[in-house]
Amino acid sequence: MLDRLEGFGYAVRIRDKNDRRVVIAQLTESGEEALNRVLDIRKHILQYCLAQLSPIELDSFVQTLEKLSNISAAMDPKTIIESDKSEHEQSGTSTN
Repeated sequence: MLDRLEGFGYAVRIRDKNDRRVVIAQLTESGEEALNRVLDIRKHILQYCLAQLSPIELDSFVQTLEKLSNISAAMDPKTIIESDKSEHEQSGTSTN
């Protein structure tokens, strides 16, 4: 993916002077402009989609998002991942 971004002139690789194994990917000015265009398009699409909902549907949607946000804030991802791994190991299925 980084090769393609570089090919379009959207990103450059910067090597660490002290450790050549470290490579930093940085957006170019052109890359930042492209990203801003994509974010603006996403914003307009989301606004269009949300405008199709009735006030009741929108309220329900917002309540559901708030609930998911609270669940996400309270969870411990490491515990969930470990639990999922253990369930798959017990059933003989892979998590990959």
